[in-house]
Amino acid sequence: MKTALKTILTGCLIAIGSFALAQDVIITKDSKKIDAKVIEVNVDNIKYKNFDDQDGLVYTIPKNEVISILYQNGTIFANSTGNSSVNQYDCVKSPILEDVRMDGNTIYYKNKLAGKRDMMEILQKTYYPSYKKYVSGSRAVTAAGGLFITGAAIGIGGMLVGGGGNVNGDGDGDVTVAVGIVMLIVGSAEIITSIPLAAVGYAKKSKAKREFIRHCLTFQPEKTEKQLDLPHLDFNVKSNGVGLAWTF
Repeated sequence: MKTALKTILTGCLIAIGSFALAQDVIITKDSKKIDAKVIEVNVDNIKYKNFDDQDGLVYTIPKNEVISILYQNGTIFANSTGNSSVNQYDCVKSPILEDVRMDGNTIYYKNKLAGKRDMMEILQKTYYPSYKKYVSGSRAVTAAGGLFITGAAIGIGGMLVGGGGNVNGDGDGDVTVAVGIVMLIVGSAEIITSIPLAAVGYAKKSKAKREFIRHCLTFQPEKTEKQLDLPHLDFNVKSNGVGLAWTF
């Protein structure tokens, strides 16, 4: 009975998770973001339902008021016909770009170094694929930090518990030492796991920024980071082995 209940609950959670990702995003000329389920794209208008009320009314918006649509499968519709707010690289020319500038390879927003919140706002309003990648990277970094802190706490607890067992010198002490060793192993495993997770997260965030630069600032998405003199990772094979180099 318990197994069946767990199976049902797991299935419900998976279904809810899948449903939560199945949304279309409509970006309007005034930089408004609409979470929707697009029903139909006509010559003159776009019909959609609010994502949070898919059994409700069907709304219609004039096509010339829409800049782009990011469909839930990752496909992008760029409404460039008669709309100067969209360039050929699908970057939304939002007014927010007026406050964005580059100094070398560093991005500034409103005359200060663009932080995490700034980058999320900029990417969300200009190049949504990079926004999704940046959010995913940020979540990975946060999860890595949580793993590292938890692992360190468990490891330190394991050393304290194990040390206490050695002092007792009896049967119970042996059990305590064993528990301490297990805690130390678990903690170490969490710390080790957090390192590549953090690396992946930072790599995603960095790639999201580079894509934004190519699509929205330099308008040269076909060029590589190396050709544009952006920070990039070089993979080299030499006579003395294989190496990775982060080039600035």
